Amino acid sequence: MTGSSRARTSDHWWQHPFRMVQTNLRLIDADMDADQVADFVARHGADAWLVNTGGIYASHTSRLASQTVNPELTTRPGGDLVSDAVTAAHARGLRYLARMDFSKVLPEHAAAHPDWLYSGPGGERQVFNGLSTTCPSAGYFQDEIFRILDQVLGTYDVDGFFFNWFMYSEYDYAYRYYGPCHCEACHRRFEADTGLTLPTYRDDAAYPRWQEWSRSMILDLGRRLRAHIHARKPGTPLILHDTADLRYVEANNAVGRAPWHHQTSESVSAALTYLPDAPVLVNCVSFLDFPYRMGAEEPERFAQYLIQAIARGANISTYIMGYPGRIPYPSTALAGEITRFHRDNQAAYDRLRQDSPILLVSPGEHLGPPPLPPRVAEFRGLYRALLETHHPFDVVLHQHLGELGDEALARYRLVILPASGALSPDAVAVVDRYVATGGALLGTLDSGTDGGEAQLASLGVRAVKPAGSGRDLLSAYAEVDEQTILPLHGTLVTPVLRDGAEAQWPILPPAPFGPPEYCYGHERSGDAGLVLGRYGAGRSAVISWSIGTSYEEIGTRLIRDALIGVVDRLAPGTSLETDLPPQVELVLGRAPGRQVVHVINHVHATAHSYAEPVHLAGRQLRLPGAAGQRARALVAGTDLRTQDKGDDLVVDLPVIERFEVLVVDEEQRPAGTAVVAKGNS
Repeated sequence: MTGSSRARTSDHWWQHPFRMVQTNLRLIDADMDADQVADFVARHGADAWLVNTGGIYASHTSRLASQTVNPELTTRPGGDLVSDAVTAAHARGLRYLARMDFSKVLPEHAAAHPDWLYSGPGGERQVFNGLSTTCPSAGYFQDEIFRILDQVLGTYDVDGFFFNWFMYSEYDYAYRYYGPCHCEACHRRFEADTGLTLPTYRDDAAYPRWQEWSRSMILDLGRRLRAHIHARKPGTPLILHDTADLRYVEANNAVGRAPWHHQTSESVSAALTYLPDAPVLVNCVSFLDFPYRMGAEEPERFAQYLIQAIARGANISTYIMGYPGRIPYPSTALAGEITRFHRDNQAAYDRLRQDSPILLVSPGEHLGPPPLPPRVAEFRGLYRALLETHHPFDVVLHQHLGELGDEALARYRLVILPASGALSPDAVAVVDRYVATGGALLGTLDSGTDGGEAQLASLGVRAVKPAGSGRDLLSAYAEVDEQTILPLHGTLVTPVLRDGAEAQWPILPPAPFGPPEYCYGHERSGDAGLVLGRYGAGRSAVISWSIGTSYEEIGTRLIRDALIGVVDRLAPGTSLETDLPPQVELVLGRAPGRQVVHVINHVHATAHSYAEPVHLAGRQLRLPGAAGQRARALVAGTDLRTQDKGDDLVVDLPVIERFEVLVVDEEQRPAGTAVVAKGNS
């Protein structure tokens, strides 16, 4: 399934903007007053409610041997929480979404069906709080959950399903690592599909192939479940992954994780760049981490989850443990403000698409502790540099680049590959065609190379050779010009140039750096820090060291500005002219008849969270190609004063607190006024 092939085939409710509240219920929450909680969901601004329904425990009367009814329901009149919640939701115009968790089973089911369970390389089980982890290859996932879904669909008028922890579990809740499952079903299926022996650990040669195989198994099972649900109740969405109706993204925190304030924006952008017609739901977590479910998230950080999600065109959800009032989550009040804003301005978000001129390729999210993996550090440095210089950009995952197709890639003026390493054959082909037809490409370090040999004909290098890393680079520099000497940090390669390529930014190898009396003697090596190339109608550049990592870990503006200078040479005019500070993010979007610009204020960001917002007043933003159009600020709720400058529209911005949303009405465009060009200039 490619980014251009997932077309909208019908017009279901979930294909338009919506908002959700998840009450993740514990056993003791069986006393929930469904009417009171449904009232809360409606007041919050949501129109969907996700409630624990079945799986580990059933919140309803069940006839199936594989389902254990929550024993606390015996104290509830009628003994059926799902029935009460469905009735309360529908009475208020809310949609009831059923949360199912098939990842674990109770001891009695584990004893009766050991063939359903995860089995480690040494035969060990994953058991946590008495619950045994199940395996997606085995009979519980492959057969029994279809019967469980049939019971729910045949008994209750549910409006959708979400499956929690739908994966091959290598870890438990305490982050203990167990390795790939070695149950009989996994052995049989993996060896039949790949001809390989199951790996036992992450450093085994077959482990990458197991990762691909396990993902394909999950995607295939998701397709089957989606088809089954639609056959029983057409139009009922499955919230899951790329083969589902609604794709699920979780915005969350974790103790010890390397901080990254842009996690939500990155992950939503990557999802919607890949499949722009498949809606995304972002579930925003109100607590700090799995072990700290009663530890409340900082409200301002939580607000960023929601703001970044809607800016990229996703649907939003507020996720709390228990039901409202049982655990204090101060973020819910602020979350309600943003949720109601999205509800009240739903028309502006309907069919909203990302509309940036730059595409940044991501190696994938890093949700672990520091230090960052080298490719992630390189990506994040480039991400920050673009954001701070107001160059709007979209993100795509490395693994999805080759699936975008020519049409999807052609709308970008610049593609950036930060230290990508080897690309798939499909990615090589689509990127080379993109540059040949007029696109621009920027790589760093070893982008588009495999074993040092260039895969991309569109880059100006035939090969790259290792030249040093870490301490090898102490006192080494790249000479950008007479006034700009950049420290080399991270990793350096020596590029072998193609015919016609241009070498710039001479490398200055290490010279003595102490004591001060000896700090001189650098001589140009003849190697290039920057290689410029031409390919067909397009242009390319390669920076031969990890300049993104340098900016991420050193942070001097000289590094950032040299990098951005290359961006502007390849794709001039892709930044937005503004006097907003660099900590303000600009996200460009477009919907039928209107341009939508989100202005996200990160000035109040701290090292690990956010403080109280810093208000910004008296600022302007220049929008290319928008002369003669009307601009309105949705948060401030006011039309904005504007003036034309040539083909551009200069907008006087209102006071900005956390964020603002500008809607530029293209119906007001005078005849002959051009939209901002997407072609390479």
